[in-house]
Amino acid sequence: TQQRTKTLLNIMGAVFDVAIEYEHIKDNPTKNITLPKNVIVREMKPFSQQEVESLIFNAEGWFKNFITFCFYTGMRHGEIIALNWSDIDFENLIINVNKRVKHGQTDTPKTKSGIRKIPIFKPLLPFLKNQLQISKQSKSLKVFTNPHTQKGFYDTKHLTPHWKRLLAKCGFEYRVIYNTRHTFASNMLKSGINMLDLAQIMGHSNTEEIIRTYAKYLPNEHLKINRDFNPFTDNLTDNMEKNTINKMFY
Repeated sequence: TQQRTKTLLNIMGAVFDVAIEYEHIKDNPTKNITLPKNVIVREMKPFSQQEVESLIFNAEGWFKNFITFCFYTGMRHGEIIALNWSDIDFENLIINVNKRVKHGQTDTPKTKSGIRKIPIFKPLLPFLKNQLQISKQSKSLKVFTNPHTQKGFYDTKHLTPHWKRLLAKCGFEYRVIYNTRHTFASNMLKSGINMLDLAQIMGHSNTEEIIRTYAKYLPNEHLKINRDFNPFTDNLTDNMEKNTINKMFY
């Protein structure tokens, strides 16, 4: 741990101080060592299908639409609160992702692959159309606005109080709202979607990050493989026989 490392450095530092006192060395090397700060790692725990249904059922108003949007798009929340209605293509069922909001500032996504088009799945449509009616009432060009200010959200942290109340209402232990993104990705993988397609939807530059980040949430999925499957098909066997004959006679 960091505390143990700090204790050992103090002991070593004291030893070097004695060496300096006896003029064996000139400087104490431990004085130039800076310990890294403790970084709190957000533990992700995707929601089950039943939990997703419970969260959507118990949410109300604009936040019901927002949570459903999160679960059915897998978008980063800074990208979602940056969306304008002009980014939503109802005719082709496409969301154009080209910006994000962070600390009140709107800029482009953090990576080039973050600029992308993602599909609108039909189960999301009723919630999206309901949100459109809410926006029309408030005369907002934003897809989601802060209900207290009727303006765009300053930051994703302003979503946290609404999220905490919903979790408490459902009787769920606290999990960061970012779990909605991991829930989407893990369920898409479980459904058998092509990983390259998923990488493009999630805004990743390659499938390696998909495997590294989300595959671990699918324990024992490999055990569901069809036991009737034969990796050594007849076609493979025929090809091996043909190759053997060719080598023998040609």
